[in-house]
Amino acid sequence: MPRAHLVDSSIYVFRSWHVMPDTLTDAEGHPANAVYGFADFVLQLLHSEQPSHIGFAFDLCHAGNWRREIDAQYKANRPPPPAELKRQFAHCRELLQASGLACFGSDRFEADDIIGTFSRSLREQGFVSTIITGDKDLTQLIGEGDEWWEVARNKRLDYRGIHKQWGIYPEQVADLLALVGDKSDNIAGVPGVGVKTAANLLKKFGDIDGVLNNIDAIGEMKFRSAKRIENLVRMHQDTIRLAKLLTVIPDDPTINTHASALVPCQWDESHLGDLFQRLDFSPPRQKRWLNALNSTLATYCRRRLYARRCSGRAPKGIKAPLPQSSCRCVICCRRPAFGPTVHRHCNNAALLTSSNLKNSSLRAVGEVICPSQHTHRLPSSQ
Repeated sequence: MPRAHLVDSSIYVFRSWHVMPDTLTDAEGHPANAVYGFADFVLQLLHSEQPSHIGFAFDLCHAGNWRREIDAQYKANRPPPPAELKRQFAHCRELLQASGLACFGSDRFEADDIIGTFSRSLREQGFVSTIITGDKDLTQLIGEGDEWWEVARNKRLDYRGIHKQWGIYPEQVADLLALVGDKSDNIAGVPGVGVKTAANLLKKFGDIDGVLNNIDAIGEMKFRSAKRIENLVRMHQDTIRLAKLLTVIPDDPTINTHASALVPCQWDESHLGDLFQRLDFSPPRQKRWLNALNSTLATYCRRRLYARRCSGRAPKGIKAPLPQSSCRCVICCRRPAFGPTVHRHCNNAALLTSSNLKNSSLRAVGEVICPSQHTHRLPSSQ
């Protein structure tokens, strides 16, 4: 199955802000350590994973966050980011956009919600997802074939790995967090209830509704302090219900979640060149970045463009010969990694591969031609 990569970007910008030296500055002398660190993270990700579909989600909502409307104390323990970090967040998003990489944010929904929306929609489109984050909340999105990946520790968990880690299944993660709370998000939970106890309750009763509907039965369970836990749950029922509203990841209905929205596009050379100058990227750093983008576009070509005859689709497993045509609609920037330019293409397309190169007058593997006399964009499906 095709795989999409969904990145919880804000975590890696914050991490770079704290880890990278603040001596790294842009052309105007402003701190650029978060941008440099985030760019290195993205560069490493593109090289190691070679994604054909990738999206970066950012937390843009603060006062307008829908969870704050339910509970004013949600994330109230977090100080606002300093002005210099806000400036670098904007540069990180601009770098992705100028590079043709999909970037998302909302003034109402968090990055978790955006990733959740994509994950569920992509599953319906036949994709599996790799969710790149350090946030355990997002494990609730993992289904069969998906994986949760914490890059810093290179820790990957699939559906069964999450059950092995916490003793619950991904669909129970929001319930577990509602019971134990989440200090990083300032969600209270039940005092005195830890992960192991919460997992035991969910194993027995299934979900929060099952726990709250069977409070009297908690004291009869065979674990230490069962009666005390029963009393605690009874005392904090309203806290648990509120916490469950906050820990569930809903859909953001405003986002286009078609898989084509995650396909890397040709970068804007003028915009990207200007941004390189403003960020004071060195020539070697610029070259590494452009090579990574080129390789990413080549990956999409290899994985998603299928051979077609001009008259129709080639039989499965059989490579169609290129049409003999004087067509000049060649969608290729002729870079070494045969990265295509701006992307979508008509149905009458044929991918030039090494096996049928001898049948064509074109000279670069990966070039795409069609019988029309005008420019097209590459296929948007998958």
